[in-house]
Amino acid sequence: MSGLDLIWLKLTAEGDPHAVAEQTVIDILWASVRPEDRVEHISVRADGALGLLVAVFVRAGPPDGGRGAALRVARAAAAMSPMLAGWTVRLSPPAAPEPTGEPAP
Repeated sequence: MSGLDLIWLKLTAEGDPHAVAEQTVIDILWASVRPEDRVEHISVRADGALGLLVAVFVRAGPPDGGRGAALRVARAAAAMSPMLAGWTVRLSPPAAPEPTGEPAP
């Protein structure tokens, strides 16, 4: 069994990105996935006032680590959906881990 690559994307809206529910964005992204994209899981969460952070898990294999597939899916979703019209898509650095409240070793 092969592993998964995690690709982080940032979706930025011209208006309020939170006007579209996170689950709706996930559904729109899934509608753009093709079998050859090798996408296994998509997660979306708010990332500040202007954007959404998207985690795309892609089956390992593509030389680019799945970045091309993740970008293609998100750009296709933004192009086909009136709800995402005008949104921009870019690669995002990995999110920092959530603080645990425990002191560092």
